[in-house]
Amino acid sequence: MAGSPTPAPAGPRVPPWLLLGLIGVPILLVWVNLGGGAAKLPVEVRSRDIVRTMARTGDWLVPRVDGKPFLSKPPLYHWIGAAASRLRGEADWWSVRAPSALAAMAILGVTLAWGTALGGLALGGLAALLTGSMALFLILARRGAPDMVFSAACVAALFFFERLWQGRSRNLLPAFSLALALAALAKGTAVLPVVGAPIALALTARWGWRKVLRRDVLLWLAAAAAMGASWYLLIFIRLPREAMHWALLEGLQPMAVEVVGHTGRHFRPPWYYLYRIWDAALPVSVLLPFTAWHVWRAGRWRGTGEWPFVVWSFVLVVLLFSFLPAKQPHYLLPLLPLLGLMAGDALLAHLHAPGGSAGEKFLTLSAGVLLALLGGGVVLGAYYAAFVAGGGSRLAWAGVLAGGAALALAARGWLGGRLPAACLGAVAVVGGLGLVYFGSFEEWKSLDRQADRAAAAAPAPGRGTPPAPPGAPVGGRP
Repeated sequence: MAGSPTPAPAGPRVPPWLLLGLIGVPILLVWVNLGGGAAKLPVEVRSRDIVRTMARTGDWLVPRVDGKPFLSKPPLYHWIGAAASRLRGEADWWSVRAPSALAAMAILGVTLAWGTALGGLALGGLAALLTGSMALFLILARRGAPDMVFSAACVAALFFFERLWQGRSRNLLPAFSLALALAALAKGTAVLPVVGAPIALALTARWGWRKVLRRDVLLWLAAAAAMGASWYLLIFIRLPREAMHWALLEGLQPMAVEVVGHTGRHFRPPWYYLYRIWDAALPVSVLLPFTAWHVWRAGRWRGTGEWPFVVWSFVLVVLLFSFLPAKQPHYLLPLLPLLGLMAGDALLAHLHAPGGSAGEKFLTLSAGVLLALLGGGVVLGAYYAAFVAGGGSRLAWAGVLAGGAALALAARGWLGGRLPAACLGAVAVVGGLGLVYFGSFEEWKSLDRQADRAAAAAPAPGRGTPPAPPGAPVGGRP
């Protein structure tokens, strides 16, 4: 039956302290060589330009690129980057990417707290570990762009709302208000579908709109609105024409309406996220069918409690973004902690399920697919370390050796029917492959692209060099 309770696990459970310790794996992968390499994408070049200008001129109100206002997004991310740059004394790649890394730590902390409130410290640690192991989370935690800062504020707002509802305590109202305001200052109106829509659905399902009309709630919501809209108001006062141009551009273009031109169009079909979720959540996406089965079987989607809010927030935001014409993979980032909570709940419910049960068979199959996928990653990592990096990257070789050893132990546990050992070994493999990718390969790619651009800008062979201007020294000698 869909509403039947999850069977109680038999045997010793995974110690919570072990899961908490393993969170150090994604934390290490976020911070290792954070400032290495060149720009990953053009957005990082633009971010560094804005951060440098803010730190140099002291004008923190108007983000500028090449001296011109760039009002595509509010500047919360750039404010943090400029502050980090002043502390370091320069706007290098580390200070430009540090806001995203710090926001990633906040997401892990909120996920840990949310999971602990839902099912104890073991669920909190496992949910944070799974969230921090997802590919999109790790990539954007190391990218100089506003997405991680925005997602951290959104996840915090959703968590504080659920705690407010369940605990019926007004002490979290200021924190909820601050999270809403920071989300608006990070990415503007994107807070409406990511936070506003799930909360509106929950209030409707719970007949809770009357509680919003309380005086203290209205005051804190007004404070959040004033703080979130403050930058927009100041920009419209200082630069009204530019502000109107960017408001029309950014507000209407996601709906496929162009009034004043376009920056980047990312129009995709409605089913776009049905296949992009798989690479965004790798390797945890291998557990998606198992997680969906558990959510349905255990009835996590039913009623008006804590779990339905997690489940339906995930489903609703995916649906809203699916019907929005403009789509990009990073729109899924605020949903990854929700997926981590659901996947962690499914794992803990079936890691010690009786042999031969449906849950044990499903999880065993999922773990086998995961180990096969990670085995392919170890092989590719070894190929990169041996033939691409030229054997010069000690960190890459350390990652390959660590991943290979962990894979052998995880496979042994899986073959012996010890699912907890297999799953925890898979986490260690992810850490080893992360050292290869983030410690060496990703930086090699960025430097390689930089070399390609330099080669493309150089004169073509056979064309010679342009003639020297009159009076220039010949042969490079004065």
